[in-house]
Amino acid sequence: SLVVFYAARLSGDPTVMMLSEMATKEDAARLRAHLGLDKPITTQYALFLKQAAQGDFGESTRYHRPVTEVLAARFPASLQLGSVAIVISILIALPVGVYSAVHRGTALDFAGRLFALLGQSLPLFWLALILILIFAVWFGWLPAAGRGGLANFILPAVTMGWATTPAIMRLTRSSMLEVLESEYVKLARIKGLPEWKVVWKHAL
Repeated sequence: SLVVFYAARLSGDPTVMMLSEMATKEDAARLRAHLGLDKPITTQYALFLKQAAQGDFGESTRYHRPVTEVLAARFPASLQLGSVAIVISILIALPVGVYSAVHRGTALDFAGRLFALLGQSLPLFWLALILILIFAVWFGWLPAAGRGGLANFILPAVTMGWATTPAIMRLTRSSMLEVLESEYVKLARIKGLPEWKVVWKHAL
């Protein structure tokens, strides 16, 4: 909270964004007094903590509404987007991780590990721009922005899911390799249990 509070103060005077170009110095002074910006910085921080503890995060300098209202209005969309991103991440990471472990040392295993490496290396903002360029601008298959049907969730959800997919995939692969080398799995194979049943049972 301390870092965020002071970083916000370093970004400039919020009254400049809140007031029109026709505003006078007296208008700016009144607004600063209303927001408590005329007080010492330590006093401002103490008031910020006091109000935050009561659930009051002040007024948005952009929307001129209480911050809690702005967050509440956008929470459903954030929850939906996060849920879709998690589902996409799991649907990609688990099968790839299991397949990579079962076919250890093959070209497909190498491709899976390369995918995980790229996933942890590529900046998300760059990936988002590339996806928009390809699927929204070049091909026109998906919308570039906005909230609507399922199509609006695909590009942002894939971008968000990309951040966690490599970690889940690597964890799945390493766990699966450990399980496949265990004694009870070797015993199941000796007893003649089909390989697909061994993999399916322990993947679940």
